[in-house]
Amino acid sequence: AHFDRAAEILNRYPTVTFVTCINSIGNALVIDLDSETTVIKPKDGFGGLGGDYVLPTALANVNAFYRRCPEKQIIGCGGVKSGAEAFQHVLAGAKIVQIGTALHDEGLGIFARVKAELLAIMAQKGYATLADFHGRLKTL
Repeated sequence: AHFDRAAEILNRYPTVTFVTCINSIGNALVIDLDSETTVIKPKDGFGGLGGDYVLPTALANVNAFYRRCPEKQIIGCGGVKSGAEAFQHVLAGAKIVQIGTALHDEGLGIFARVKAELLAIMAQKGYATLADFHGRLKTL
């Protein structure tokens, strides 16, 4: 119901051309057991949960808004650290993929690596362009 309501509002405004799904999930606290410290740095450890933890939620949001907002560009964001996650975001409907946590951890070299991995997956599956599989997630 929440997806339907949000999409209804977004679709009313043609000047809204993109939707970012997601950035992070708020109010999280992750503790490193070995050091007994918080993993999330700002706000005394309370902050947005990202990275591996949010990939399934990010993919669900990408696909939900891709289906409901056909005129909008969907930006897939959450849990992208390799070509595999980038592929999944595009398959779910993302037109653009954002890298956040992994960029912070790895630095600028991540872009070339993820691109190479994505191209390798595409070649293995016989896809020449992103359009060949964009939004073509199969459901049971």
